[in-house]
Amino acid sequence: MINKKISIYILIFFISFMILLYLITDYLNGIIHINPEVLPNAVLNHPYSTNITIDASVIEGSFHSEISNNNFKLIPEQRIDGNDIYGNPNIYYNYENLQLVGTSRDTQPIRITLQGTSYGSMFFSNKDFKKEYILEVKEK
Repeated sequence: MINKKISIYILIFFISFMILLYLITDYLNGIIHINPEVLPNAVLNHPYSTNITIDASVIEGSFHSEISNNNFKLIPEQRIDGNDIYGNPNIYYNYENLQLVGTSRDTQPIRITLQGTSYGSMFFSNKDFKKEYILEVKEK
């Protein structure tokens, strides 16, 4: 009788532990880190380049960016994965690794917005992300 009670308590503990583990990992899976937290300042009339990394598997069609200055652009990392049936390279864009490049012609701050969705998994749903940067432009 005592062994039966102990095994029931162990089973209840195990189920509770699994539920808690699921809730913790779901919470941690929902945190998408985008680095750097703050962009380094740009210098007026000097070429600017910095890398931005998104710590998630970004769905290519969901990624969208807006930059308030037309002299700046985001360039995703390109990967070549074999060739198609015509011998042309299969080019894939990796939106987890971005390069921001450009040259500012005035000292107006530049607003950069990144948004998209990351892939989920068998246990977790897709996660949306949005990050806004303000790039300060200094004269020197």
